[in-house]
Amino acid sequence: MVWWKRFGWVVGIFHIGMVVLYNVVGFRQSVMVVTAAETTTSSRFFDRLRYMGHAPPIAAYARFTGIATGYGFYAPQVASPYVIEVVARSGATGKCDTLTRPGWARGAGAVRYRAFTSSLRHLLPEKLRLYETDTLDIRYTRVLARQAAVGMADAHAAHAIRWRTYVVGLPRLHTTRSAYATLLIDEPIATSIPTER
Repeated sequence: MVWWKRFGWVVGIFHIGMVVLYNVVGFRQSVMVVTAAETTTSSRFFDRLRYMGHAPPIAAYARFTGIATGYGFYAPQVASPYVIEVVARSGATGKCDTLTRPGWARGAGAVRYRAFTSSLRHLLPEKLRLYETDTLDIRYTRVLARQAAVGMADAHAAHAIRWRTYVVGLPRLHTTRSAYATLLIDEPIATSIPTER
């Protein structure tokens, strides 16, 4: 009987450990959305935790129990119609490219990134809002979105030149037009472009 109790404790601790592991890694990913470029240092500890979560036995258990699917398992989220787009100039090639999501926004990170971009609803024009939005929420969301755009460029070792955010609208059934986008913000980034000498 004592053996079964110990086995039960081991299974319980393992299960709780998986929940903690995936929440810690997920929280780190969500913080990386708006972290300043100077503070985005690679951490061996978090890298090892992330790789541990992808190990075959742990990943299989986490998928089977629903831990690895994050919020999408318990409260499925539809894709966010909000997009952050940044035009960035590569320091290596000198060419510009358009980026629309950070590199880590895949798998479980995609769910957290969609949850972040859905907060851009505060930037909708007044006639499209479904509820009242405080001006503080609008300013705060604008700062976070701009920082996320700069972070996307920095992650690709590029310099952000211009950023914008928009919401994609789908046509109603009784209309014949295709999908459309409503521009929320479109502005240059005020920092100077570095030049090679």
